[in-house]
Amino acid sequence: MIVIDNANDCPNALPYELHALLDSHLSLARLQGLESLTVLLVIQPDDTEADVVAELGFSPVTNPITAIRYDDPEFEPYWAWLARAGSWFQLVHTVSDDGFAFILLIENTESEFPGLVAMCRAWAA
Repeated sequence: MIVIDNANDCPNALPYELHALLDSHLSLARLQGLESLTVLLVIQPDDTEADVVAELGFSPVTNPITAIRYDDPEFEPYWAWLARAGSWFQLVHTVSDDGFAFILLIENTESEFPGLVAMCRAWAA
């Protein structure tokens, strides 16, 4: 998992598509004055649900309000935005009224966290 709290954290040795997505999100956050309120996480294929929970404090496949998981028919999306971007999914989860948000970039491939990829495939615009 790659965690980016600011532009200085962005590694240079990344695939072009991923680097372009990160640059776009970081630029937008900077332009809107939200750079200090935005955390980007690149969830990689070898990251498990436990890894993600350890970093975020919650599982992205569980609605944080209802505690209902994605695989339950009663599940309702909680995120502000979820979309495909090439071979990646972008999930934006705004956490507070001041604008603090997690932006998750999830590769659309087989992974150690299959529920997350399945949820993104099912709900992404």
